[in-house]
Amino acid sequence: MPLVVRPALASDVPRIEALLREVLSEFGLVFGEGSETDAQVMGLPRSYAEHGGAFWVAELNGELCGTCGVFPV
Repeated sequence: MPLVVRPALASDVPRIEALLREVLSEFGLVFGEGSETDAQVMGLPRSYAEHGGAFWVAELNGELCGTCGVFPV
C-alpha cells in the first residue's frame, strides 16, 4: 500500500500525540512540557487553521508514520 499524506483530522489527534510522545522521548523530552506547540497539537486541525497554517499526517498501511505542520510566524 502506498504512503498516504492527507490533512489532519481532529480524530487523528490521539495518534499524533502518541507519535510525538514516542519521538520526543528519544531526545529525553516530554510531550506537554516546555513547548506551546504541544497545546496546539491537541487542538488540531483548528489550532493551525485559525492562524493561517495547515497540518498533515502521513500513513503507511493505515499506520501513522509522520506529521508535518506549517503556519506563519
